[in-house]
Amino acid sequence: MPNVQACRKCKRLFNAFGEALYCPQCMQESESKLVEVKDYLWDKKIASMHEISQACDVSIDQLKEWLREERLSLADGATELLCEKCGQPILTGRYCAECKDKMLTDLKSVTPKKEMKVVSVTKPARDRERMRFLDSH
Repeated sequence: MPNVQACRKCKRLFNAFGEALYCPQCMQESESKLVEVKDYLWDKKIASMHEISQACDVSIDQLKEWLREERLSLADGATELLCEKCGQPILTGRYCAECKDKMLTDLKSVTPKKEMKVVSVTKPARDRERMRFLDSH
């Protein structure tokens, strides 16, 4: 169900679907800038955030947002991006691999496990090669 909210960038009101934070126009501009940054990096291979910001006319905050969203990745050895949980340097995203694994393990330990059993039905020989179904009762 759509709800009206103000765009984070331009402050115009728009019908937001899901978790949209930007109006369609700002979203399109952002996507165009991301393509421009990726093209720049394709040609340049390695560049600092400051250099990319200058060359592509995009803010460092926007670059960091794309890194956190895993839409861009830092080069090996970069230390500008840190895991939000433990503070280790990471190349993209919000968490390092160890913290992601730990959170996944913790989540699995608190979610109820639903037992699944395989139901096998005896069929004539010609039907034995057919698909079997899982019963979740």
